[in-house]
Amino acid sequence: MKDDNAEAYYKKGQCYLQMKEWKRAVTSLTTAIYLDQGYKLKSLSERARAYLELQNLTEARKDIDKLIATDPGSSENFELRGMLQTKENQIGEAILSF
Repeated sequence: MKDDNAEAYYKKGQCYLQMKEWKRAVTSLTTAIYLDQGYKLKSLSERARAYLELQNLTEARKDIDKLIATDPGSSENFELRGMLQTKENQIGEAILSF
């Protein structure tokens, strides 16, 4: 894989998610974002999911907040926020997000 191929890193990150290799997914998705801002939204969404699985709620919140600020009309972004709030035991807020 070429070191500058953002699409390859994004797809690699997706594969790691499927294999439940969360840390490797985060690394690949972070590289995709760094290499090409065109992959930012897709990669942030996938990386937030990996952070949720890793119980890294601080980093998940950062990615989710960026997603919502960039695309407030996306129901997927609010679903991610609801998942985060559920893990934070903020059930009332989670219900509103879903």
